[in-house]
Amino acid sequence: MGASFKDICETFFIHRQCHERFLPLKHPGCRPLTDLAINMSGLSDLRTGYKIARMNPDFHVLCYTLSGRGIALDGKRWEALTRGTLLIVPARTVCGYRLGGARWRMLWFHMNETSMWRSLKPGAWRVRPSYLGERIAPLLEGVLSESQHSGPDAEAAVRHYAEIVSLYLRREMAPDVDLRARAVQHKLAEIWDQVNARLAHPWSVGELAARAHLSAVQFHRQCVRNSGRAPMRVVTRLRMERAEELLRNTAYPLKQIAALVGYENVFAFSTSFKRHAGRSPRAFRNSEH
Repeated sequence: MGASFKDICETFFIHRQCHERFLPLKHPGCRPLTDLAINMSGLSDLRTGYKIARMNPDFHVLCYTLSGRGIALDGKRWEALTRGTLLIVPARTVCGYRLGGARWRMLWFHMNETSMWRSLKPGAWRVRPSYLGERIAPLLEGVLSESQHSGPDAEAAVRHYAEIVSLYLRREMAPDVDLRARAVQHKLAEIWDQVNARLAHPWSVGELAARAHLSAVQFHRQCVRNSGRAPMRVVTRLRMERAEELLRNTAYPLKQIAALVGYENVFAFSTSFKRHAGRSPRAFRNSEH
């Protein structure tokens, strides 16, 4: 691992090559964040010798790694902080974190110790997977950008960004969250996003399962459990929803629509669409105009 905080003590070292941007929490649009007892937050791009260690902080810390590598440690154990992980340090918990490679990009929140965060018990920091960091990062960018503008529309934009961040943090720290179930849901959502972007591709259960790093049987089981549908039924639903949009909003011929949503001929497409919508594509288009 290299050098560590063997005898951990209060440490604050931030090299001049590190870049940190702090959220303007006094901005009126940031009220949804301060309502969550957040007292500091920011985006950090860290290089060259970054080290922080606290012995008895009176606030909680959440740290999402976006890319690169950090290390969390307390003198007894250490864990790597890599993309897609969340470091949770409850108040009054000894913990340090530092650069673990050439670069570490992360976003972070400091939150006052209140009853709102009663699920955070002092004494043990932990690292767990989380997909929300990549969703929160562009929202914080939005807060930083819009807060530089004046006018009621900019304040409203800041508030909307902050409200979504607040929603994600509440979701992240819900005391009854099932982390395994959430990870499965996120993986399935990623796969359906990929399918939705390439509906003309000849998708199969085998390919979908491989993308999820599961066997076909396991993928089928997880899909039914989370969506109530078999995998290829989900694919068909996505194709039919896109077909509805194209029939409603374009004058594309049926042959072109069929190809765009993954059907080799109009007959197969029309049969599937009628099963989905209860009427033919032509009848659907006529009823929408």
